[in-house]
Amino acid sequence: RNGAFEPAGAAKITGRALLLVHGTFSKSEMYLDELAATPEGRDFLAHALKAYDAVLAFEHPTLSVSPWINALDLEAATAHVSATLDVIAHSRGGLVTA
Repeated sequence: RNGAFEPAGAAKITGRALLLVHGTFSKSEMYLDELAATPEGRDFLAHALKAYDAVLAFEHPTLSVSPWINALDLEAATAHVSATLDVIAHSRGGLVTA
């Protein structure tokens, strides 16, 4: 909201949701920064905010924790999500979501 991610809390998320998972040496805000940098990125983000009931990002440590632990944390973080998920992941984020 307003160009920033907010904690999702424990609210039940239904419908359709977009999940963004960053890669090694990165952070979730990278998606907002990079998408805001081009007209095409801004258009994509505006479309996503209209097309999805929620746009989620999973913040995870990339070197100090194994991808397996990140995956378990992702499972726990999305336990309240019953929405159909579309995923955009980069680098290690793909490994974590797989």
